[in-house]
Amino acid sequence: LIGRDTTGGSSVCAAEPSPSTDPRYNGGDHGEKGRLMLDLAVMGMACGRTRIATMMWGNGVSQLTFPFLKMPDGTAINQRHHDMSHGIGTAPHWYGALQVIDDFYTKQFAYVVSKMKAVSFGTETLLDRSVVLWGSEIREGGHHLVTVPTVIAGKCGGAIRTGRFLDNGAQHDAYKALPQRPNNDVLVSILNMMGVPDTTFGRPGRNTGAFNLG
Repeated sequence: LIGRDTTGGSSVCAAEPSPSTDPRYNGGDHGEKGRLMLDLAVMGMACGRTRIATMMWGNGVSQLTFPFLKMPDGTAINQRHHDMSHGIGTAPHWYGALQVIDDFYTKQFAYVVSKMKAVSFGTETLLDRSVVLWGSEIREGGHHLVTVPTVIAGKCGGAIRTGRFLDNGAQHDAYKALPQRPNNDVLVSILNMMGVPDTTFGRPGRNTGAFNLG
């Protein structure tokens, strides 16, 4: 992708080789290939070729293994991710492996945030102008659907006040219909920040109003 920051006049884009020629693509592990995709997404936004990018590291029944990740004792994580997430009740020793995997994904989020922060648009960065949302479809392998954490980075042009932990008031029960703010409300807030005036996201009955991120 080739482009230029027209607001400040400084070049923010450069020619990149085709992904198929990158050694990370042909011989890299899950993390290396994922970071290559993140690099392309950031370049696309920096060059004005796209305004939206999504990255799905694994599907809902991910059977990925992580032999490139190691436990503290040096043991490679060769068990399938989905099996471990469901089996922690009977195999608590898998908690350690799941923590290593979670740490890996946390570092990938930090990676893309740092890449966006490094792209300058005059007095702002690409991260300042953007919102980056990291989340999961469930809290953990037991299919718990409440108290699912969401991490948001970027200021979205000043619409988001960062550096905070916000509690949406959800109660800790996986299956009962208890008073809580659904994640849909956060997504409605992001839509509104992007100029979309919608008041619901997904099922209308799963919304209570935009979540204040300002």
